[in-house]
Amino acid sequence: MKTRKHIHAYYNTRKAFHYYKKVKEILNRMHFTSIIDIGSRKSPVMEHLGHIDKTMLDIKPMPPMHGVKLITADFYKWVPDKSYDVVLCLQVLEHLSRPAIFTKKLFETGKNVIISVPYKWPKGSCKYHVQDPIDEAKLKSWTGREPDEQYIIRDGARERIVCVYYQ
Repeated sequence: MKTRKHIHAYYNTRKAFHYYKKVKEILNRMHFTSIIDIGSRKSPVMEHLGHIDKTMLDIKPMPPMHGVKLITADFYKWVPDKSYDVVLCLQVLEHLSRPAIFTKKLFETGKNVIISVPYKWPKGSCKYHVQDPIDEAKLKSWTGREPDEQYIIRDGARERIVCVYYQ
């Protein structure tokens, strides 16, 4: 397992990314008491949230985070013990061979879902991505619906799409 120091250093370089800022802006407009971040092993999104029910789930162990319940599990097999007000899935779907099944479970896990993925990155531009390029049509094929809000966010030379789906 990577050390907390390594993970902190990695996310210190990423937390200024504009797509994180957009997700935080969206969350600041919403009223919710519970949130789960799926595939969040190193995400800084939970840092700014107040005293609410915060959960992070990843297939790999995560370092402890104050005030956050950590779950190490395969999301495909995991059974939630409740419905969450907000479900985050940031920069995960592009890594999956079965994103439609994963996305269906995101919607079953909570009321409001926020998804971000790389936007139109060329195939092969990241060796860890199996779904590039991703555009609105591909994302809709996974979610089965249009987002209620959609943002194309530029971070340097690359873009990401952030989509919000309300209950």
